[in-house]
Amino acid sequence: MKAPPNNFITTKEELLDLKKGFDKEALPLADFFFNLTFQITFDKRLSKKIFKDIYYKAIEYCDKTMGGSGWTTWMQRIWMKSLFDHTGGDKYVDFNFELIDHWVPVKEIQTKISNDEKEILAALLKLPLILRITLMMKTCSSFYYPLIGELIDIPDGTVSTRIYRARKLLYNFIIEDDISQIDLNDKQKTFPGEKIIFNMRKSAEIADNQYFEGEDEKSKRNLIENDEHLLREFTIQKTISTVLSESIIKKTAPKRILSKISRKAKKKFSISTTN
Repeated sequence: MKAPPNNFITTKEELLDLKKGFDKEALPLADFFFNLTFQITFDKRLSKKIFKDIYYKAIEYCDKTMGGSGWTTWMQRIWMKSLFDHTGGDKYVDFNFELIDHWVPVKEIQTKISNDEKEILAALLKLPLILRITLMMKTCSSFYYPLIGELIDIPDGTVSTRIYRARKLLYNFIIEDDISQIDLNDKQKTFPGEKIIFNMRKSAEIADNQYFEGEDEKSKRNLIENDEHLLREFTIQKTISTVLSESIIKKTAPKRILSKISRKAKKKFSISTTN
């Protein structure tokens, strides 16, 4: 069977521009993408596979479907899809997330907790992947909430919810409390209202200095000062954010795979073409 005709004729000038963009924008992102992938999967072999996959696809299809989005945006989208394809991180999770919203620590909030790498890793691995992905996208990158939402394809509010729940559940795991004993029918022991998440997730937004249209820092921080529940949640958010930043050890992209990527790029961008 004959291969279908190539409808994307790339000129030498276009290939040269693609090569410049790849060298200047895509390659410098190698450590970033590998580290972020590893901090989500904590699986070196899988991280290498995903890392190689995103660069191979980016090189192969850059002249066909990248369009005018630019290498950084293009790579982010490929990374997100590859991560979901390999981990199933966008699939439904059978977990009652409301338990997190209503859980109240029995003891006073511990602002100084263990940042031992092994303990933090064990706690992170217990997080539902759907929460861990969103949390680590914020923790290990400069991604702001709207960009995370755009990449995962969820509303900004859902990003806030997932980050809030991820940190709070992580705190629960670290102090080893039993969240399963929460009685969701007994609202007197937690907070009034059916949808407390809409208020509680603001603690994550404030901790991350994330403000949406129509909001400002002063008015949002006033919420914390005037609400003891929100102040407690904010303290948990800041505590876990600090612990993660202190305990995570950055990983660098494997040189062997980088060499393969460079060879593939060289072959791609040195193809002789005609108009």
